[in-house]
Amino acid sequence: MLSQEGEIPIPRRSSQSGLSQEGEIPIRGRSGQSGLSQEGEIPIPRRSSQSGLSQEGEIPIPRRSSQSGLSQEGEIPIRGRSGQSGLVPTRRALTPPVGRLILLSVLLLYIFLPAPAGAATARGGASRSAKPAAKSAEIPLHCPAKFVTALLVGPRGGTWVAGEDTGIYHRRAIGHSWKRFDKSNSPGLASDSIYCLCIDSHGRLWAGTNRRGVCVFNGRTWRHYGLATGPLGSHVIAISCDPRDGSAWMCTENGLSIYMPGGCGTKKALYRMSHADTPEASPLILGRWRYISRLQGLPANPDCLAFNRLGTAFVGTLCGGLAIAAYPYTHWRVIHGPWHTPITATGRGLPSNLVNCVVVGHHGNVYVGTDRGVAVSTDNGQSFRYERGMDYARKVLGLWHPPIGFAAPPAAFLRHLLPGDHITCLARGNAGNIWLGTWRNGYAKINTRNGKIIQSQFLPGLSQLDGYVSQLAVAPDGSLLVARYGLGLSELKLPKPTGLDGAESIKKSGHAARRNALLGADFPRSATPPHFLELPDFSRVLHRATRQASHIRYPYARFLRNDWRTQGDWTARYGREYGVLCAAHFDLSFHVSAPDYAANVDAFCGPHHRWPFESMREWESSADTHNPKSLYIPQLGYRRQTNWDDHGETYPTTFQGPDLWIRVHLKKAGIYRLSLYLFNKDGHVLYNRQRDWLVEVYPLPQTYCQPMTRPLLSAMVFPNNPAALQWCRWAMAATPLAETRAVNIWNPVYTRFALAGPGQYMVRIVRGSSLNTEISGIFIDKTDLTLRANGQRGAARNEQGPVPPAAAGGNQPMPCLWGVNYCAPAIPPGYTPSGRIAAAVSLWRAARNAFGNRGFTARWPARILAYRSAIANKAPAALLARWRWKLDIWTHHDRETFDSNMNNAFAAMLWQWKGLKQFMAKDHDLQPNSGELGNGKN
Repeated sequence: MLSQEGEIPIPRRSSQSGLSQEGEIPIRGRSGQSGLSQEGEIPIPRRSSQSGLSQEGEIPIPRRSSQSGLSQEGEIPIRGRSGQSGLVPTRRALTPPVGRLILLSVLLLYIFLPAPAGAATARGGASRSAKPAAKSAEIPLHCPAKFVTALLVGPRGGTWVAGEDTGIYHRRAIGHSWKRFDKSNSPGLASDSIYCLCIDSHGRLWAGTNRRGVCVFNGRTWRHYGLATGPLGSHVIAISCDPRDGSAWMCTENGLSIYMPGGCGTKKALYRMSHADTPEASPLILGRWRYISRLQGLPANPDCLAFNRLGTAFVGTLCGGLAIAAYPYTHWRVIHGPWHTPITATGRGLPSNLVNCVVVGHHGNVYVGTDRGVAVSTDNGQSFRYERGMDYARKVLGLWHPPIGFAAPPAAFLRHLLPGDHITCLARGNAGNIWLGTWRNGYAKINTRNGKIIQSQFLPGLSQLDGYVSQLAVAPDGSLLVARYGLGLSELKLPKPTGLDGAESIKKSGHAARRNALLGADFPRSATPPHFLELPDFSRVLHRATRQASHIRYPYARFLRNDWRTQGDWTARYGREYGVLCAAHFDLSFHVSAPDYAANVDAFCGPHHRWPFESMREWESSADTHNPKSLYIPQLGYRRQTNWDDHGETYPTTFQGPDLWIRVHLKKAGIYRLSLYLFNKDGHVLYNRQRDWLVEVYPLPQTYCQPMTRPLLSAMVFPNNPAALQWCRWAMAATPLAETRAVNIWNPVYTRFALAGPGQYMVRIVRGSSLNTEISGIFIDKTDLTLRANGQRGAARNEQGPVPPAAAGGNQPMPCLWGVNYCAPAIPPGYTPSGRIAAAVSLWRAARNAFGNRGFTARWPARILAYRSAIANKAPAALLARWRWKLDIWTHHDRETFDSNMNNAFAAMLWQWKGLKQFMAKDHDLQPNSGELGNGKN
């Protein structure tokens, strides 16, 4: 596909004819006798020069002759591997009038010949071929999972499929029925929302859950590995095996968690904390579990990974680019793309920092799928070249300030790009091919030998609903499995591979282990708790990271981490300083705040919109719901699903904006935690499935300090404030202080930032190419870190004295709980930890006083270490309960405690408002819908 330099040639037009010169992308012709080439490729449809691309980005209707198929000149010429031109030769044009006669004959045959039965139908019309088109038609596999999030082909040819809220389905290679694994019939499978699947070198199936860690199936039973026994995070979104030693790598919200089986050959002394002088040189290892986080230079939020044959790891992140490291993975090189949209169809480097998928081809080329096309490296990640999709030009024209003089390329050029700009998945095919799936435009195949891009066609009668391809996999017989988010699983029959196998290869030494998997292979070992003698070493590393932190003052913003476990039970854990439940009270909002934090947040639509009086919308989707994902409202005693949105559904998906803009005013000095509750409430309905948001934090100049009175229309605010408009123009071209990304939020998430006050910030929730932008809740909390007046923290003491009953602040009843003091569990007064527990308490205190770029990133792994050590040494239940509160860990007992306190607050409200008692009692029987017990989903 690419030259040795990774270059994709730009077309050159001849001024005298429509023929291509040496670098031209020719118009596709047709030849042969079948609708498919000998390699089983799906032909790319032709389109007239007047049609162009439709507004919805639809794939044009193909026109075929009776001798349809792909001609040799109907392929996209890409430079060969030899470094020379390597272009596919094209034929000379037929001279008129002979060419016209032949063309007329072809058209007559196309019109009058009947189409065979079962021919594949494209969007809006039928495609014809001389042979039955069963080869190119997808066959539904009738898998019960419709919203597929994970797809895997096993070493024996069996198919594993996972979806949201449906568990895991398995079908044998020679069978047609599906067997289901879920929480009801599989003890040890902790969740029904699975986001990734992987089979290791021992034949065990690993399943990453939404908020409960990872589960492993050994052929007979399941076993769960949570925060205390397995990965360092609970949201496991990708799993892959290192071909060098068979270790299982997991991408979580807190970095990489690696399980190393016996015989990995890694020297433990290399990872001991006592031998590390800096945090970057100290990966954490506990038994056979190893953890790599931002302390070791890895960007936040890894979401995909792949390995080459040498074991080099390529880790893609949600919005931090691509990280690359070779064995022993102690140094990470990060490749960043441009923060703002490129204006060219091809170029050097990564096209975006938002990486969705990565795969290593058969010849060692690295393919990286982003929201702006595919980047390819032919030199093991040293350099990249990218190519974008057909809709890239409309994205450029949809910018707030499009480049002066930019014009969309001709339709003939756009037709030969990728089918869509937003790439969702990549898969290795047979004969060295690469398959890619897109967000709205189906899938395509890249022939890496000659550079052809063969695009799919929409299924008959399904409009554009089948454009969202979530997963692709190639079976050993060469068939392509296509999983769509909303339409389940289908199969595309292709010729059997003659050389390279399409399925992922597994280490040869694992064949015997795979046979033993059916007999019940050994489960992976749980992570060993840290030895109490090792905890002071980590405390010293944490202190060094804290001392190296720079002076913190406004403007300062850092991404902390995501909370996937709390869901709608926010009360007392969030918003103790300030909180707003968006549109939760009849198109208004409930505010929960302390007296000193009134009017702390304003939200409005961004300035880039088409309508003169565009404003933020307030929606109530469900006035009373039992869904635990919806925020609980203490003022009402039940849950209600509401949100703000930017009215983006009225704009094309290629339009940059309007976006939701949130002004945050911090009035006092200190470090604050800003939490945004994001939830795609109707993410299983039509176009609402396509939501992928970027959250950015910018400083707000002091010249714009007046609060915005809601519900004043935002379009009336910006034109009357030139300073704000000038700042927004700068913000659209600036790099944010901190950023994160919200994707796969059918299960909700609290995304959290650390902000320094006093000062004002602007938080922008970028719509991107989504349907619209939404937010359900905004919360501000004061951290448990106190700063001195000069901005420097007090020295953290590493003592072993009595544990204070509670942290300073945050222990007063929230106003919205009607006098019920529900807060973090308190430690018994005068409790003095023993020798081993004292080391864990000391580490916890060191993490509480950590701040700065490294300190904030070290807080989470340090607290997890302290928590695991406290469990191993049988710490008091009160201490463990308090630490679970801080770590967002929910047990069954914690949910019951939450329910009890919300019931008490509801009863207190009815006692104070006696006139409402009879009215409220009719529908709710004095019992609020406060918890997820009995009806919750994972």
